[in-house]
Amino acid sequence: MALTSKLKSFFKAKVLLVLALVFTVIGYSFYDPHDPVIIDPRYTDIVGTKEYPLFELVMRYKTKKNGARRISWSKDGSRFAHTGSGPYTIWSRGGELLYENLYKSSGASAPISHDGKKLYLSRLIGPIDIVDIESNTLVNTIPHPDFGYLRPHVDYSALSEDGQYLIAAFSDFTIAVYDTSDWSLKHHIKDDYINATIAISPNNQHLAVGDASGQISIWDYISGKLIHKFKAHKSAVKSLNYNVDGSLLAVGAITPRKGKIPNRIIDIDALRNEGLVSVWSTRNWQRTTAVSEDSFRITFVYSVEVNPEDTIILNGSKRGFLQIHDMKNGQLIQQLPVDSVVQSMKFSPDGQCLAAVSFESVFLWKVVHRSIGKE
Repeated sequence: MALTSKLKSFFKAKVLLVLALVFTVIGYSFYDPHDPVIIDPRYTDIVGTKEYPLFELVMRYKTKKNGARRISWSKDGSRFAHTGSGPYTIWSRGGELLYENLYKSSGASAPISHDGKKLYLSRLIGPIDIVDIESNTLVNTIPHPDFGYLRPHVDYSALSEDGQYLIAAFSDFTIAVYDTSDWSLKHHIKDDYINATIAISPNNQHLAVGDASGQISIWDYISGKLIHKFKAHKSAVKSLNYNVDGSLLAVGAITPRKGKIPNRIIDIDALRNEGLVSVWSTRNWQRTTAVSEDSFRITFVYSVEVNPEDTIILNGSKRGFLQIHDMKNGQLIQQLPVDSVVQSMKFSPDGQCLAAVSFESVFLWKVVHRSIGKE
């Protein structure tokens, strides 16, 4: 009798799991990126101004494999690249597909060189490969400082504003700074970084490193010296982005899975009050903005971005929407329809385009300034 009861419970659990998966798939299908943009009524009169722009969908491209990861723009803003588990793609700012190549496997991130001709492809397994975009051929390979051409893999990489340095965060808590003129190792930073994410300030001086403990470290990557360290969130930092002049640092956090960080108890009430999106002043490292949800339904923020005017902060936390909040008070202004959680987004250097990647698609929006209902 006891065995029969256990079997019934087992099969009941299996049925519930299957139903949950079915409804999840159905739920995803309800979201259409071409649906109207949702605007909070309190902001209807000002959305469309320079400070609170509208976003017009220019292009949506369904990726051939799930797992799109990062967006990077060329220095002149004429093209952007996306990487993931499938082929990398390179697009014009008008939404035209320029290149779709499969070099071995794509990877965690791929900054575009300043001349727009090469990708610094950080693969999920192995070193950093420098790939010529037009010919899809390997130009050079950059090994790990300690382990050469084997593992560990690169979690994230970024190119300095002047293109002189490529900085890579490896999975073994190593941050490597490479000089792109000869690919020599400039600095080798070791710390207790778990699943680190990085951002380089526009003044080509500071490197922000966030990790799974919620801590952010600020380094002078030219000298290799630690400048400042502070606790940004009680949960893991997943995304970092500086604003245009480097005066603000936007932070997105993610609730870690159980057992991911030893000896830590996740306080859900604290996370609800704190929120998972924040903005910090780089002058005094005080928090200027915190975005919290009315109901704690989100447990992760994979991507954050600040517009050039420093008036809105964008995050890809909610399934089916890219959310836009007011920088002054954290109030939700707009929601752009997408098909799944946005993993990465980036404004073009001139701020006139926004590119993003979700788990399923690549998106491009044009930034529009006009009054609602008027051309």
